[in-house]
Amino acid sequence: MFEDPVFIVAANLSVAVLLRIMKPNLLSAAFLAVVLIGSTGYLGTHHGSQVVTIVHRGRDAALTWSGKPPAWPPEKNRTYPDIELVDQEGNVTRLSDFKGKVILVEPIGIPCEACIAFSGGHEFGAFEGIKPQQDLESIESYAKQFGSIRLDDHRVVRVQVLLFNQSMEAPSQAEAVAWAQHFQMRRSRNEVVLVGTQALATKESRDLIPGFHLIDKHFILRSDSTGQEPVDNLYSKLLPQIRKLIAEN
Repeated sequence: MFEDPVFIVAANLSVAVLLRIMKPNLLSAAFLAVVLIGSTGYLGTHHGSQVVTIVHRGRDAALTWSGKPPAWPPEKNRTYPDIELVDQEGNVTRLSDFKGKVILVEPIGIPCEACIAFSGGHEFGAFEGIKPQQDLESIESYAKQFGSIRLDDHRVVRVQVLLFNQSMEAPSQAEAVAWAQHFQMRRSRNEVVLVGTQALATKESRDLIPGFHLIDKHFILRSDSTGQEPVDNLYSKLLPQIRKLIAEN
């Protein structure tokens, strides 16, 4: 009944006029209450249904997300969500740009000690006061030990998706640049740091930290070693699989 915005504006103007020309009494108070309730119902109903729209400028990049990106979080043996974000150099980067190579994706939260360790924290030191987890080495070290491969192999792209800053909110470009510089992540070596958005700062994303996703040349998620209870063991399954995926057509 009160969902027409034109009606709401007219009704509220009427209330203002009535209150100026009428002495406050029970009837005017009741009329005012009805109008306000109707207006509140309209605003409450429609405000909650608004979608979050995020537009990334550059190279025809425009994504409309309602709460979270489509198909997020990623599902094993399915096409990986083709997220499009800004990298550490300020370039708009679509994850599928690396299709044809094997992609190692690491969801990152700055407060995560394991993330600091995997990124090379024992070599490069703590980041913003967060020390690396003592019993973990860098992912480069583990790739050599358990996968018999170097991650600087030109057939592999290493992507870190920086999802949360120290306040567990979406990071800024400056924070991503500082992270990339601290851990010496360089695009020229196929080492990419992507700046997460608020739409990605969700519980689903938190549940992916720490860990890794392994995407094959066809952009399919083949191994999932993310979270506290990973589907695939990082050392016995994901890392040894990198060489196998490189050899596949």
